[in-house]
Amino acid sequence: MSILLLSGTKLVPSAIPIRQFMTSLCTLTLSFFLTIYNPLTVLPPQPDSSKLPLTKSITGIFISNWEQVTSWEAIKNQETIQYSFKRLLSKQQIQLLSKSELVVFVKGYLFEDTSDSEKPLSLPFYFFTPDGNALKPLSWYYTTSSDHLVITFQAPLDMTEKLTKLKEKVQFCYFLLDKSYLKKKKLSPTALKNMSYKQLITFTAKTP
Repeated sequence: MSILLLSGTKLVPSAIPIRQFMTSLCTLTLSFFLTIYNPLTVLPPQPDSSKLPLTKSITGIFISNWEQVTSWEAIKNQETIQYSFKRLLSKQQIQLLSKSELVVFVKGYLFEDTSDSEKPLSLPFYFFTPDGNALKPLSWYYTTSSDHLVITFQAPLDMTEKLTKLKEKVQFCYFLLDKSYLKKKKLSPTALKNMSYKQLITFTAKTP
């Protein structure tokens, strides 16, 4: 038995037995099905979201990643020693800085080993030395120049040796929030400075 196949506009007899035709058709259909649904098909690798940088830059907001302080510049006075780190800002950050509020957080500020339980603190702040001497506070603050963010901590001079380990684990991140954006969100500069790191992350995540 044979079937008729279309060839142009004419129907011509085919010499292909119908059983052979049906077998071929089933084979092609099954092959197509397996190509689409084969569970062993290797997909292109997808980025691991947990390893993506945290830097976020959108209109009116810049959030840096956590950065390790790579080097400190030390200045000794009569009773204190001051360590500073200069972070060069990009052109985009410099432009935003002139019309924004800046919030800087640090972690690794404790003398004990850094752990996940150590909360990031916003600058400026100070705390007393491990001996509890109120006359010898350890203070943290920041300043800015035309193209740099400068992070500084100051400690009693007799603590120089104890600060070696502390200096090696300090990390920082910073937020730049356009003043017009803050006005739109009805958030005052004072309220902004009083926000914790977690609160600020949550606040900016709701943008726009």
